[in-house]
Amino acid sequence: LHRRNWLRLKIGLTVLVGLNGALVLTPTGKAIAALAAEALTSGTVPAALAALELRESLFGGLNLLMIAVIFILAVTRPTRPRHKA
Repeated sequence: LHRRNWLRLKIGLTVLVGLNGALVLTPTGKAIAALAAEALTSGTVPAALAALELRESLFGGLNLLMIAVIFILAVTRPTRPRHKA
C-alpha cells in the first residue's frame, strides 16, 4: 500500500471501531442487560435475548477484526518497495 493509503485505511478503521462501539455495541449491551434483568424477575428468558446476543457477537467480532488490522498496519507500516537507481 502507498504510505498515504495505509494511513487513511488505519484512520478510517479507527473511526469505524468507535462508531461500531458507540452506535451498535453499547445499545445492544444495554438491551441485553435489560432483558437479562427481566429474565431474572420473570423466570423466563425472552426470545429476543438470543438475537441480541448474536448481534453483539457478530459486531464485537467485527470490531476485534478491525482492531487487529489497525494493529498490523501500525506495526508493519506497509509502503511501496523502493527501487535503487
